[in-house]
Amino acid sequence: LKLKKMTEQLYWTDTYLFNSEATVVSVEKNENSNLPFGLILDRTVFFPQGGGQPFDTGFIVKGGTRFLVQEVRSKGDVVIHFGKFEGDDQIIPGDRVELHVDENRRRLHARLHSGGHLVDVAMANIGQKLKPGKG
Repeated sequence: LKLKKMTEQLYWTDTYLFNSEATVVSVEKNENSNLPFGLILDRTVFFPQGGGQPFDTGFIVKGGTRFLVQEVRSKGDVVIHFGKFEGDDQIIPGDRVELHVDENRRRLHARLHSGGHLVDVAMANIGQKLKPGKG
């Protein structure tokens, strides 16, 4: 995928922002994956995988077309939304789109992530050191 410009990452200022609008910067075919397209937007509410928290899922919509966001990754300051289209219309660079994060999934992951920090502090308070893990 061609990385254009930085994505404004709205989730850093409001964990509980689940919907927003954005402008499409790039729509690229993702040849080496079962997720056929990657969308890059000027701003996003979709959290990419990282920092011990899984990526958000949801959808991006313009008119009668939905883009199912099935994976979100970041490369530097650019957030890439991977997934597939539903509907007959096209989404192209310059289009204004609506973003909708799966709220239940985000809230669960936020709670689990915060809980992990609490366990880490509790263990440190009793003299135990936990090693960070994934999965």
